[in-house]
Amino acid sequence: MAQFISKRLRKLPGIWRMDGVAEVTNRGHSGNSCYVHFSQIYESKIKSPYEWDARTPNSATLSCHIATLSEYRVGTIWKDGKLYSNPPQVDGSYTLDIRNCRYVKLWDTVDLSKLTVKSFLDESQMHYGPLREHLSRTYYAIVPVLNNVRIGWVIIPASELLRFYFGPSSRVLASTVKGSLSDYISFDPSLSYLAGHEVVLRNRNRLTRLEAIMFGRLAATKHGLCGPA
Repeated sequence: MAQFISKRLRKLPGIWRMDGVAEVTNRGHSGNSCYVHFSQIYESKIKSPYEWDARTPNSATLSCHIATLSEYRVGTIWKDGKLYSNPPQVDGSYTLDIRNCRYVKLWDTVDLSKLTVKSFLDESQMHYGPLREHLSRTYYAIVPVLNNVRIGWVIIPASELLRFYFGPSSRVLASTVKGSLSDYISFDPSLSYLAGHEVVLRNRNRLTRLEAIMFGRLAATKHGLCGPA
């Protein structure tokens, strides 16, 4: 598969960290677009781009089709328009209770266990500069971690949950936001359903393997096929 190249980022010199996604706008026949925010990173900090002093005073905001969120992931580092590195993987495995997650904004007062904080990601912890104002409008999911005495929750940008569950391809991600997933499979439970250990799907469009896995997960989930998404 050819490497994705951001033509607009390619025009910006230096190293850029993708910090988040802001407003989604309906462009009619052109589809939905969103604003993607980037911070420029010092060359000397390319190996430690998440440190507080890694950010230069420069930032960039790109208006992109919603489908590009399958490529623009929060925390990724870009150079010359190409993906340079991903955020480091977390050691170990964790069981997340997604059904009991809470959605909050960056500056919301949040109760975490017995602790109340004015912001779960303070400027002293993560330096966003002028982008903090834009990112304050976006949502983050506070997700409980099960059966772990050390970690009680994780905080995930809502755009990353969308990408993880509905982003096997750019077209499916765009259709999710547009509300047209029924273009791909029938959401009639008598036509798409879990049969023992196998999933039956009534296709309305040719699916890739990853797309079929995503729709299969919907069919296998109790509430996954409650209606067209």
